Amino acid sequence: MSAGRGHSRPGQPFLSFDDALSMPFEGFGHFVRNSRGDGGGSYSLPSQATASSTAFDAVAVENSVPESAQELCVFLAVKDSAKRARVERALRSTLAGNERVKLMSTSEAEEALMGKEDFVLFDDLAEAHARGEVVVLSFDRDACRSGRPTAGSLGQAQCYLLDSICGWFAQKKVDGAGVEYDEAKNFDPVTKKVFTKNQILSLLDARKALGS
Repeated sequence: MSAGRGHSRPGQPFLSFDDALSMPFEGFGHFVRNSRGDGGGSYSLPSQATASSTAFDAVAVENSVPESAQELCVFLAVKDSAKRARVERALRSTLAGNERVKLMSTSEAEEALMGKEDFVLFDDLAEAHARGEVVVLSFDRDACRSGRPTAGSLGQAQCYLLDSICGWFAQKKVDGAGVEYDEAKNFDPVTKKVFTKNQILSLLDARKALGS
């Protein structure tokens, strides 16, 4: 998957991968609702949604992720054995403890991904995982015990393609006045729950290990 890849459905407006990531998330949500027909008509974006957010380059983003307290437990679902080995090696070089990004078992991932779609490309994530795409899953910290999701919490996961969420983290934050500033996005695009700096850097390392 490469940046710039777009995803559209018959009769819907085209939105590129880069466009989707660069617009404020509220505006992106407005676009999605309208393009699916639940927004009551026009496909036009509200004026505030057309403002773009500049992306950091690969080096700058690592120096621009803010420190934060841990709110989430984060996992990677990798079914392809070769990719899984590369990701596992990358994760071994990162921190240990509850904050560490961990690999999820295939059976857990299949349950957690059921009915979930990527927030940028709208890919069915269960299908994406089955064909070898790498998927990120995050849970509220309270939904995990000893660093694993508790029984019954798998359906609560927020899920994203690794490329999509890493692209999101590479975008600059925008303040209340719509002015961007030199701090990378470090929050879930839907729930606004915050990823720690180490979690984000671990995901970026995993992406680099895969050559994305």
